[in-house]
Amino acid sequence: MAHDSHCHSTQIFHDIVVEKRIIVNNLYISCTSEISSNLTNISGWNDRVKPYKDASIFWHYV
Repeated sequence: MAHDSHCHSTQIFHDIVVEKRIIVNNLYISCTSEISSNLTNISGWNDRVKPYKDASIFWHYV
């Protein structure tokens, strides 16, 4: 029973985090009509997004 409750709580937490990330992405990451092969040309990429991308890649491999 406790395991089911923990799984449910974890799923709710996950859903909230994903929802908030989508909102933040829509607010702060600029959308371009052209797909750029060099993401560093997008305004704000290095100072706003790159640190999170690097951390995400690190934790993905952990």
